[in-house]
Amino acid sequence: MRNWPPGDPGDVHVLRGNWVATLRRFVGSPAKTERCELCGSGLGAAHQHLVDPANRRLLCACEPCVGKIASAANSEYRIVPSRARLLPGFHMTDAEWDALRLPIDMAFLFHSTPDRRPVALYPGPAGATESLLSLDA
Repeated sequence: MRNWPPGDPGDVHVLRGNWVATLRRFVGSPAKTERCELCGSGLGAAHQHLVDPANRRLLCACEPCVGKIASAANSEYRIVPSRARLLPGFHMTDAEWDALRLPIDMAFLFHSTPDRRPVALYPGPAGATESLLSLDA
């Protein structure tokens, strides 16, 4: 603790201030509500996602926006399926996974039509991040 001379305003603040309440503001701040990245409406924990292949972005989306995308003939977005499928007989070694250069154990892979190659994205603090896949990966 800092040593202030008697009568210093810092001393008064420490004695009178509610440092516990101040600390709680930082520790107990409510989590941000996720929002639809198209219209801004609030989203629940379980929500759908869209991929923007041209910009290699994954977007969180609400049901009404996903419905509009589904019915649009030429949308720039594609709906990310919400189901996972097992690939019978598929096995990947640790070395093969390491070749994908993913820092975490989760990825979303798709074929990029503009680049004519597979692209791997993984979740990161600033949103989806592209892995630097080698051509042989």
